[in-house]
Amino acid sequence: MPRLVTAVLTFVCVVSTVNSWGAEKRAAKPDRSSSESKTGSFEDAFERDELGAGWSAVKGDWKIVDGVLVGREKKEDAHAAVVNCNRPNRNSTIQFSFKLDGTDGFHLSFNHAKGHLFRVLVDKTKVIIRTDKDTKDAASKPVTLATADAEIAQGTWHTMRAELDGEQVTVQINDDLKLKGRHPSLDVDKPNYRFVMRGAAWALDNVKISASVK
Repeated sequence: MPRLVTAVLTFVCVVSTVNSWGAEKRAAKPDRSSSESKTGSFEDAFERDELGAGWSAVKGDWKIVDGVLVGREKKEDAHAAVVNCNRPNRNSTIQFSFKLDGTDGFHLSFNHAKGHLFRVLVDKTKVIIRTDKDTKDAASKPVTLATADAEIAQGTWHTMRAELDGEQVTVQINDDLKLKGRHPSLDVDKPNYRFVMRGAAWALDNVKISASVK
């Protein structure tokens, strides 16, 4: 597994914070948008103005600002902000960079064909892998599959990787946090990858997805 590192975003705040999100990217990366290989791998660095057909803003406000996708919760929605990466998957690996910038955390969420399946909950002090309640089954309850203490600093870029392999999911954040969870319900087709946040702002960048075949 390649070494995962925490990228620290440094800038001089001479205008608004919004206008500074992509300053490091402009200096460090070539101009590119999303790409897909013949093997099914997918990358998106958000080097464009519009979200694009591969993504769906379900709730909240999602805009690309200086090459970074920024999500904000909208009070009138009465719901967390949600954006979907519309790539069906079953066994796959997704890696991305994120920054808490006015929110205490976010969820990487997965559905099955009929509803919620499981999610990875990330906040400033903890990471949890948990199944979701089946809304069609009154007796259903969420099941915590794994939990770990964390130190996720605000205003700093972090790297997260989630590997789905049959009944098992392995999550790593930066170099120092790794946890695994297992549940029979995880081994199903999933229609997309969902990013869920609450609060003022959460930033997403450098999404990389690779599918595996069992």
